[in-house]
Amino acid sequence: MLSKKNHPKIELKGWINVEGEECLISQVYQGYSLSGACEVVTNPERPINKDVGWDGEKWFFSKQEPLVNAAQTSRLKEFVDELKRERQSGRFFDKKS
Repeated sequence: MLSKKNHPKIELKGWINVEGEECLISQVYQGYSLSGACEVVTNPERPINKDVGWDGEKWFFSKQEPLVNAAQTSRLKEFVDELKRERQSGRFFDKKS
């Protein structure tokens, strides 16, 4: 189970840094959750969604592989589009990567 206790405040469509990657929050899990604190979309070149937990100091990705392709999932389309817009603007991402 991923920890979700005592983490910094997060909200839908907010940005967090997870293991050095800028991530857009696509879902915040409420109450008890085996999935962690939230789901994020990351990697603008090949968008994926991952569950994220909190270790008391920093965010970390779940070791479980995503079950869907974020770029092909209608529920995640607006988040993938935003991720790509931010990539193009260079706001969060190194333009070389």
